[in-house]
Amino acid sequence: MSDGRIQDFAAEFGESLKDSFWELAGKIDFFMIIRDSKEECSWLPDTASREWTGYCGQDADRGWMDSLLVWLNSQRLDSDEEVNDNLEEMVSKDEIVYFSYESAKADSRINGKYFKSKKDIIWLIRRRMGDRPQKNNYWKILLAEVIGKTQRQLRDLIFLDYWRQIDSIKDNLFEAVWDKEKIRGRYIKKICEEAGICDQELILRISAKKYEKRELYSRIYLGEVPESGMELSFEDEKRNMWRFSGNNERFIRKVLETAKGERVLVVSKDGGEQLMKGIALLGKEKGNQITFNGYLKWTLTEGGKILLRYEDGNYYLSDREQEEEEYLKAIEGLHLVNGGEIKDVIKSLRAQQHGTSVVFLKNDVLVEELKRLGENNRACRIKPVSILHPPKVNYRQRNHRKENEQTFKEFMIGISAIDGALIADFQGKIHAIGAILDGEAVVEADMSRGARYNSLKNYINWLIKYKKYEPNQCFAVIMSEDGGIKVEIGSP
Repeated sequence: MSDGRIQDFAAEFGESLKDSFWELAGKIDFFMIIRDSKEECSWLPDTASREWTGYCGQDADRGWMDSLLVWLNSQRLDSDEEVNDNLEEMVSKDEIVYFSYESAKADSRINGKYFKSKKDIIWLIRRRMGDRPQKNNYWKILLAEVIGKTQRQLRDLIFLDYWRQIDSIKDNLFEAVWDKEKIRGRYIKKICEEAGICDQELILRISAKKYEKRELYSRIYLGEVPESGMELSFEDEKRNMWRFSGNNERFIRKVLETAKGERVLVVSKDGGEQLMKGIALLGKEKGNQITFNGYLKWTLTEGGKILLRYEDGNYYLSDREQEEEEYLKAIEGLHLVNGGEIKDVIKSLRAQQHGTSVVFLKNDVLVEELKRLGENNRACRIKPVSILHPPKVNYRQRNHRKENEQTFKEFMIGISAIDGALIADFQGKIHAIGAILDGEAVVEADMSRGARYNSLKNYINWLIKYKKYEPNQCFAVIMSEDGGIKVEIGSP
């Protein structure tokens, strides 16, 4: 195998991983660590000549990787148990988020030539320095899904020599990171299962049910509460009545009316099924909880931290309140006259659940950049159109309001689906779509993030450094499909 091709694969796979799953961007680094297997070198008296070699996504990671390789090679790890035990020790110290160890991966016959070498491989994800350690294992669930599938596709190590030349090999190796919706679906399912939700569909149906025309605003605690901690306990003899299952959802919805304020409905496993046990007084920071926030809106939390949200028919793996606070603070820091309109534009785009990016340019900056990008075929100019809200309808059209809003939503999804950025003014009007943003490299790229983020970051800083514009004249907003949001403001 060629070291250069393996290095290229490690770099591109790590980049694709963070492009597809934004919650990992800026927080993890990817490594492949390989050595000859014991079976291949069985004639050696020890492991001295079976040294590990490492491959990583970016040069900034090499110092840490070199230290890891020195440590691994000094340990003379011979058995699979020794390798796993030593890596588990690093996991316990929060240095490693996830690893998967495969021993003696055998090559097979390709193009009539037999490659006899067998390798031990460590797939490893490291938590980036400065990022807070995760208090749960949900990153591990996602990474296990992605890397586990990729490992299964790497049926022959010689694939790493040909992954760029043969499209089918690359498609297979990158299927897990490209087919992110299936992976995310399994990821969400596992999050729910580990938190104690046995039936996601039941939770959805309950959140849609009204009781005497009232929407649901209550909480469920998933776990055990001692009898002494219960404010109200349900009778065990009435087991069928208290089942937390699909054929009992109408009654469940009725009981949830008693779980208001600091009160929660306690749901626990009992004999292989879930039962409603009673009502308890518990704060929102206790254990795993489901909080219903109105029609078809609910959140799943662990220790008060949001694991996922369901809203408008979509799951989100982000804490929207925290992100909104951060991006609003960033925009307010620019002291814009049209700050309110800018926030409305972001809200309108974010509501479409479609990843996109928009560059906001003010007055002369907008005119000059539209002219320059248009002349170089790097943007598709359009007649300015507002994306703040659906067009207003008169009283004769009021019965068609929902259809009008749906049409507007489809229009929004359409313009944001085109590759490239949107270019908008500070009044909330889009002037160009599909923009390919250029500019001389003026800031160091953050390889832990995707190409779209780095391109926008560089473009904004290029405008400020070489075009001499002010930060409050140009900035960018990057939104992911999962509701994640990042505001990029350049530095003078």
